[in-house]
Amino acid sequence: MYFKNAIVYQITRNIGLSEPEAIERLSAQLNDFAFSACNSQDVSKCGWVSPLHHVDAEERLLAGDGRVLLTLKKEEKILPAATITKNLNEKVKALELVEQRKLGKKEKDAIKDNIVQELLPRAFSKESHLSAYISIKHNLIIVDTATASQAETLLALLRKTMGSLPVVPIQSKSLVEVIMTSWLREEVEPEGFSIGNDAVLLGEGDEKVTFKGQDLFTDEVIGHIEADKQVSELRLSWGQTFLITITAGLIFKGIKWAEEFKSTNDDVGHEDVVARFDADFALMGGELEQMLLQLFEVLEIQRQED
Repeated sequence: MYFKNAIVYQITRNIGLSEPEAIERLSAQLNDFAFSACNSQDVSKCGWVSPLHHVDAEERLLAGDGRVLLTLKKEEKILPAATITKNLNEKVKALELVEQRKLGKKEKDAIKDNIVQELLPRAFSKESHLSAYISIKHNLIIVDTATASQAETLLALLRKTMGSLPVVPIQSKSLVEVIMTSWLREEVEPEGFSIGNDAVLLGEGDEKVTFKGQDLFTDEVIGHIEADKQVSELRLSWGQTFLITITAGLIFKGIKWAEEFKSTNDDVGHEDVVARFDADFALMGGELEQMLLQLFEVLEIQRQED
């Protein structure tokens, strides 16, 4: 259950999750927006499932240690664009031949809509899951994705579920690429982190240089920086716990957790799946938040209480 990516949002106002019975109330709200499968005419549907859906658990949240874990399930019908275009071209050509005229855009759009409706009942489905957790103590929502649109889909459903959700993406007081570039230029490591061996530097236009598995404190890297390229992605290590890639857009991706760290909960065992999942969630959440708070310092993230 260890997150592989993180897009982080700050909660700007009290959403009441620390109040008595708040978790029970949220659980009931999640049930109102539970996942249900697509019917024959649905293109896609999404809703809440249990974070422990892989063992057919029913509870649609996992709460503990001031954190609430949620999981969204999405089903999408797969309609290949090439198939739709082929059918559309055939029908348009046949109609134009019969009526001896060119069809207009609105007519073609209507035909396309009809084709989609005809194909939907026979279309294959793709299912996906996306998890996020609310850190009540630190007023954060952390979504396990590196794609902003996926994170926004989850937040939109959570906002609908709760009635309101006052959140904003984290923002830095300075340009993140300038900060990361200064680390390499000055050959300094941000407090609490070690600089890894992967980076992407961007220049004007399409200029892009990728370093992978290389020492970044070298004259070659400095040369690119002096040629007005800036760091857009940088691999860091957080102690002996995990590796993470920081992007200029404040998306944290490619989190690779150390096996030794994950073995911390081996005394819990794997026989009781729920107990182990709960222990892993607590372990991951505590470490991830500790890292994020330190990262907020070195990246000059504007906190809502500032």
